[in-house]
Amino acid sequence: MITSIDEVQEARTDFEALLPFATDIERKHMEAILQYGSASAASRALNMADTTLSRAVIRVRKRAAMQGHSPKHDMVHTVPNPFIVQGVSTYYNRDGVAAGQWVKSTLDQTAYQATLQAMADGISAGIEPRQPIKPPTQTDSDLLTVYPLGDPHSGLYAWIKETGQAFDMAEYERINTLAIDAIMAGSPRSETALYIDLGDTTHASDDKKRTPGSGHYLDVSGRICEAIESSFKLKAYHIDRLLEHHQHVIFRLNRGNHDPVTAVAISGMVRERYRLNERVTVVEPYNPYWYFEFGKVMIATAHGDGAKAPQMGPIMATDQAEMWGRTKHRHAFLGHVHHWKGEGFPGVTVEYFGTLAAPDWYSHHAGYRSTREIKSITFHREHGRWGSAERNVSAFA
Repeated sequence: MITSIDEVQEARTDFEALLPFATDIERKHMEAILQYGSASAASRALNMADTTLSRAVIRVRKRAAMQGHSPKHDMVHTVPNPFIVQGVSTYYNRDGVAAGQWVKSTLDQTAYQATLQAMADGISAGIEPRQPIKPPTQTDSDLLTVYPLGDPHSGLYAWIKETGQAFDMAEYERINTLAIDAIMAGSPRSETALYIDLGDTTHASDDKKRTPGSGHYLDVSGRICEAIESSFKLKAYHIDRLLEHHQHVIFRLNRGNHDPVTAVAISGMVRERYRLNERVTVVEPYNPYWYFEFGKVMIATAHGDGAKAPQMGPIMATDQAEMWGRTKHRHAFLGHVHHWKGEGFPGVTVEYFGTLAAPDWYSHHAGYRSTREIKSITFHREHGRWGSAERNVSAFA
């Protein structure tokens, strides 16, 4: 029971510091405790069990402590959601007063995934769904065509005087528009198209212009919101065109080392745009490894910054043992390295794919000179790899 003005003020100060860690319902419970003087009095006034309100406060205190807020224990340095405190080291002077503190944090994976989903839902909330597009009159149900789009890098900037090639948002849109038209024209009318953005769909993940992991500085064109909008616009154009050529389109966007957050947002935007179209399937982007089965064919994809080519076979067999056993023709499609490279391993062929983006200053200075290109690979459900098409960027000059 709060019995004095000082105790009321102390409780109010304590609760106000906890409110950022409370849900809406928990906040109402805490305000009721302040209003009525105790959890018991508040529960009687609200006709609730005594323990409901007191447990709400306990939950909030625990949640706050996980993020570094527990003044009674000299924990006053918080970490932002979705991080949690991994450890706190406090040192005291000879008078027993806290003189300094180190706070170690780690990523709360559950909260992180929830944050990404909430962001994607928020961005996609205002997107009008695309009305169904007239399907092609005839397609081959025995064929699957895969369109692996290597590292698009929306928002990358290259100055022609520095790198010999110009690239900005407008050039990104021009090249990618022409590329899908050209590569689709050279691909058969398979019943199903598997459209895979291999990752790094945006050059940056925010306006800090640095890669999230290593902090590598990036040359960017425009703001991150422009890059996101531009990428979404191109994804929608690509899928619309593929729907004219194929009966079904399956879209998977891999999260890369440049775009672990923006990839989730763009994938959510695409999902919302085609939510009324039964011919489009948008695959969740969260797991870095994704698998698809088509008859005797097994397709795996990842960005390529994690497991390397020799590891893909064991990873595929471990993650999807039953699919591995049912299939005979197994392929892994990766990005990240910005050039095509293929290699056969026991049970699987692994391919890295090039990019349509020009090299920025860093890549140019490092000596990278890979061919800018786009490919498609067609598979027969029984016989495996059936054919391929490719176009390099010189075709779009």
